[in-house]
Amino acid sequence: MLSLQEFLDLQNHNSRDYALFQVTQPNLTQSNLTSPSPLVNFQVSGTSGILKQGRLPDSLDSLAERIPLGSRYYLKRIDSTDPLLPPELMPDIVRESEVSLLNLNPTELALQLTLEDYAIFRQVESTEYIDDLFNLKSIYGTPNLTLFAELVNRETFWVVTEITKEVNISKRVLVIKRFIKVALQCKECRNFNSMFAIVSGLGHSAVNRLKSTWDKLPNKYLRQFNVSNFYIFVYYTLVTMVKLNISYLFN
Repeated sequence: MLSLQEFLDLQNHNSRDYALFQVTQPNLTQSNLTSPSPLVNFQVSGTSGILKQGRLPDSLDSLAERIPLGSRYYLKRIDSTDPLLPPELMPDIVRESEVSLLNLNPTELALQLTLEDYAIFRQVESTEYIDDLFNLKSIYGTPNLTLFAELVNRETFWVVTEITKEVNISKRVLVIKRFIKVALQCKECRNFNSMFAIVSGLGHSAVNRLKSTWDKLPNKYLRQFNVSNFYIFVYYTLVTMVKLNISYLFN
């Protein structure tokens, strides 16, 4: 049982006696639950909500990557009748799910973006670059390269959405500052694609027109944003030159 290996010393415990359970909010539940998942209504200290709980597959792996916000894993004996979550801890799950961009560490966020990008990038076949560069229509095509391009577009419009949905100017300035920090951390991770996506989002017309917000941005962050723009300009200028040279050689 892969999940138990992460939590128990199986030399001293029989894996057949234990199971892994997940407690989460219904709107955040992933499709991992295999057993009936009853809804649990709770009201503690003026806080009320609904939680969903159920057993996870015994062979489930990559637990840290699968758990959504506002969820917890619990390992317990199959024959135990004890509740998975004490009533006093139920409001904590609701609070844990209410995470905004400003609650996230820029370095950790940049690392997660890098890992997500790399998960797709590592699957791109070398033939996909050739097919894309010369507009070839091979049997394999460019499925992973297309996914990678869509990921960059998704990250760009995530930035635009997070900024424009904030109605408070002071908080909007904080959101822009946070994205500039994340972009610089992406550069440190050598993740120029996410850096490009974030800078593109910051330069989007829907964001660029927020003059009153940009006027409140400290000069320090404006300089960092301009530096990021410069890096992106140099990086993609070099990429374009390489593509043009390769096309010239084979034409």
